[in-house]
Amino acid sequence: MKKNYSLPFAILVGFVLIISSIACHRRSAADDETPDTSGYRPEATPATPYERDVKYVRDGHFVNIWVFRRKDDKPLTPEDSQVLRTNASRVVDWATTDPNKKYVIAGSNFAIEPENMAVLQKRFNVELLPSQP
Repeated sequence: MKKNYSLPFAILVGFVLIISSIACHRRSAADDETPDTSGYRPEATPATPYERDVKYVRDGHFVNIWVFRRKDDKPLTPEDSQVLRTNASRVVDWATTDPNKKYVIAGSNFAIEPENMAVLQKRFNVELLPSQP
């Protein structure tokens, strides 16, 4: 007695062909993409050194951000730095422009004492920036 294997063989070949055609099917880019629902949007690179330094200090999430610039608009000296550090001792982050060093941006979660701020305002133009733009 001879068994007929043609039907199971045909089913097996058909199954292999179906699986291989599905596996070889290239998916389009639209099939892979899911809509972007995140809130993340990359920020533009700051255009100037000043904007870069302000962003650097703002990224520290400080309550107070000040910009100090000499009244005569000359570059800051080591003596200026000493006056700043002495009278704004609770400042955590300092950022100074690389090429000109005409201003310094300071960030802190603590206010500068009024008597110390008065000393600083005699020597510098002081601008208080909002902590977030």
